[in-house]
Amino acid sequence: MIKRRLVKFSILSVKGGVGKSTIAYFLARKLSEKYSVLLVDRDYTNTIGRAFGLNTGLINILADNDQGKYMVQEGNLRVLALASILPTRLPSVNEFAERYSKVLENIDVVITDNPPGTDEITALETKGYNLVTGDSGCNAIFVTTPGIAFDITLSHLTDTCESLMKRFSYNGGGVFNRGSCCEHG
Repeated sequence: MIKRRLVKFSILSVKGGVGKSTIAYFLARKLSEKYSVLLVDRDYTNTIGRAFGLNTGLINILADNDQGKYMVQEGNLRVLALASILPTRLPSVNEFAERYSKVLENIDVVITDNPPGTDEITALETKGYNLVTGDSGCNAIFVTTPGIAFDITLSHLTDTCESLMKRFSYNGGGVFNRGSCCEHG
């Protein structure tokens, strides 16, 4: 078990395409200027993992004996892809935590980039993190865009928060990602 307390942020949304990966990436880059940061790509799309040249995920290695690169270190920033494709099975929490404990060594801050909503990969990483660190706390950052996406996020936010808080200790915050608009005339 890791003896020191880590700070964890989860970047969340109820829909895709709202900028979660971008926000996770820039938050990790900025924090890595001062701290040792682990950026975890929990999404099957492997957006962050692919950007760093990762062609498989830790869960794919554990579950399917997949071969390839699932982690990279650049200065104070360590990037971990959990799954690049849907695994045939999920490893046990203990099996995952054993490998995850090595990934978390010498890390101060963990940032997770999540798929829309929550899924079994998100749950496995959260349980593994809890087992390794003894900490179930997390700072949730909810990301959305204007219009319908904002309305959907607000309508689901209460349910999502209640679900997370029943299982884990979450502090919440939000990002209203306006993006940029262009008109062609």
